[in-house]
Amino acid sequence: MKKLIVLLATSCCMLFANNDAAGSYRLTGLHVVYYDIARADVTVTVHDAYGFGVVVPVQDIPAGAIFNSTPNGPHGEPYLNAVGVNLNVTLNEDGSGQVTEGSYYPDINQVDCVSQVQVLPITDDLGYSADNSIGAVIPATNVLGLPSNSPRVGQTMGGLGLFQSEILDFYPMYEQPEKIPAVLPFVATTDGTLLAVSCGLACVTPQEALGGASLADAVFGGDAAACAATCDAADPATAAAQFGGAGWMQGTVYGMYKKGDLGASMSAGNIDPGFYLEWSALDGPTSESGLGDIIGEDEDGDGTDYDRIFGIPYTTVTSMNPACGFNLPIAGDVSALFPAECVEGVTTGNDFYLMDASLAPWGNFLTYHAATYQQVQGMCAEMGIDAATCDGYIAADVPLADMDGDGQPETGFA
Repeated sequence: MKKLIVLLATSCCMLFANNDAAGSYRLTGLHVVYYDIARADVTVTVHDAYGFGVVVPVQDIPAGAIFNSTPNGPHGEPYLNAVGVNLNVTLNEDGSGQVTEGSYYPDINQVDCVSQVQVLPITDDLGYSADNSIGAVIPATNVLGLPSNSPRVGQTMGGLGLFQSEILDFYPMYEQPEKIPAVLPFVATTDGTLLAVSCGLACVTPQEALGGASLADAVFGGDAAACAATCDAADPATAAAQFGGAGWMQGTVYGMYKKGDLGASMSAGNIDPGFYLEWSALDGPTSESGLGDIIGEDEDGDGTDYDRIFGIPYTTVTSMNPACGFNLPIAGDVSALFPAECVEGVTTGNDFYLMDASLAPWGNFLTYHAATYQQVQGMCAEMGIDAATCDGYIAADVPLADMDGDGQPETGFA
């Protein structure tokens, strides 16, 4: 059971102010990047601000897409103190450890379907293993295969693995490859860059090298299940040679540390660290993160053991040039609907205009009158009145039946 903010992939760096793997440490620096990957196809919808129940889809997120990334840092001790983060960790000689009383660390809670970061008190019992002589080297990429945010890429470190915690990811002392989560068909960035492919998808995808045939057809006599099973059982080298790397992430998971004189902090002006710990992890069986409170049980009803729910803080929007009469962006990518000089670019946001083809009489924009019209049409439908007749009633300002139970017929919608 993992309780804190450990999302689908994270490359994390932590700085402490003491020496050696065994000892008591205090967090004085933090640099982390969280990546969020959809495990199912999702349609993002927005609702009108008038409370009339108008719902418009503005974005489709396919399963496997990295739909959000959140960099945090590098932060030094002044920032951590200002936001109330205070992590105190004791690592004992026998491989046990504790996150001790007085520790506060960021957590994500869901409030009205939006994920909000809160700093909460924490304690934890730890189990770890460490060896500063293994000659581990900080890789240039994280587990997803994306460029690492580590300030110490290429440096030689010791290995430190975490195998007991109710708060943090588990990660191995020795760098190791990681399988793609079984619930994902692929992992890709929003610009379409493919980072990993499942065995099931690789086996049925036509390949130019096979003359347009799939691996299942060319090698397994059309048996896609046998192809996927063989691919899934392959080690990374075999998967790379026979299945194009399918079934595995491009990067690795690991925990690495270094002690002693480490030079300046990654956060300018911060205290020089005496202990550095970095890890890269992915939700799933290795980290035991993202699997809910009870591993092995489907707690959110999606048919999988993956139970993390994330409320997106924003959606795709089109930024508009104020000179064209817009003081807000427009929900979704509507750049093709406007002259180039009116479009500043497609980005993200959570305060915007709403457009939809059903709102054509109002220039495709949701206005108060448009929302009211949608509400009355819904009332007509409930009463068995067809849309054309309802339009006539609206135009003539004909009172409708008492739909809201206030004892008065609805009127004034023209």
